[in-house]
Amino acid sequence: MNKHHGLTLIELLSTIAIVGILLTVALPSFSTMIKDNKLVTAINQMSTLTAFARSEAIKRNNDVTICRSVSNSNCSATGNNIIVKSDNNNDGDFTDAGDEMIRTFELIQANSQITLYFQGFTSSQITFTPTGLSTQTGRIEICDSRGKNYAKARIINIGGQLRAPNSSSAAGNSEKAIITCT
Repeated sequence: MNKHHGLTLIELLSTIAIVGILLTVALPSFSTMIKDNKLVTAINQMSTLTAFARSEAIKRNNDVTICRSVSNSNCSATGNNIIVKSDNNNDGDFTDAGDEMIRTFELIQANSQITLYFQGFTSSQITFTPTGLSTQTGRIEICDSRGKNYAKARIINIGGQLRAPNSSSAAGNSEKAIITCT
């Protein structure tokens, strides 16, 4: 008697059908998970850079600014890059020749659908004083094409501390509701 090892056509087609059904169910949730992870990664990187800028201001005993940049050299209202600059001569102008670029970082890759917003600040930069205080308060928002319901944010208080917005408060209103993604 000859024994044949292998699959019949019916077994093969059944297996392909089952794999196809599983992929149809799993793929949408997998892509949502990837988008969520990109947002979490971006807000964590931004939080780390903000804490780094604050610690550098204290260490260097002068103002340090974190801002968006297109060119990795000057602050701008738009751009995918984040720069951290030190005001070495304490004149409040971060474009002097004596001022130092401490770190540059590409927060958002050019082909991603993630957008960074500085909300509530009077300019598109955050400055920390030598005592570690922030010169103004506001929010850092990281958004994608799904809108503000999926956005991640960090709130900077006057003490220079970062925190995540709370979902609800004793008054019944949510700080997450103030995220605009615009």
